Amino acid sequence: MAIKENTIKINKMKKIIVSLVIMILIFGCALESKFGLPSNEKANQDLIGVWLSMDKPADTIFIETLGEKRYKIYDKEGGQIGYSTTIKGHHILNIVSEYEGEEVNIFYGFDIKNDTVQFFEVNEKLKKHDFNSQAELIDFFNENIERPDFFVSPFSLIRKPE
Repeated sequence: MAIKENTIKINKMKKIIVSLVIMILIFGCALESKFGLPSNEKANQDLIGVWLSMDKPADTIFIETLGEKRYKIYDKEGGQIGYSTTIKGHHILNIVSEYEGEEVNIFYGFDIKNDTVQFFEVNEKLKKHDFNSQAELIDFFNENIERPDFFVSPFSLIRKPE
């Protein structure tokens, strides 16, 4: 009986690890700041839905509206809150997370075509120093967003058919 219980625990841990890997791919090593971009746009309805990893369709991400301007982005193990904005025609997803009791904003570009959303990390290597204000963060985006190396590490999800 103990072997069966251990097998169940191991399988559950594998599922949790896979879910965390998916969340890290989306919410991983992109540009971070204690300041967020302005939350002045309504939630992009094209992002709302159930999304599957192209590599592992069993791995599912849910994106729901949370009020008029925010999203709840989660999988079966947990999630984050986010909102989107547009800078010079580029869609940016601002994920609001918490690390060691502090609010952290993580930034991703995204592009939606048909039933596929492609996320891109905002290249943290372009940041020369920590931002001291939201204005500095906005200046960083405005000055760098057109660079070919601004968005890196693309990751695609496909919309789950209804």
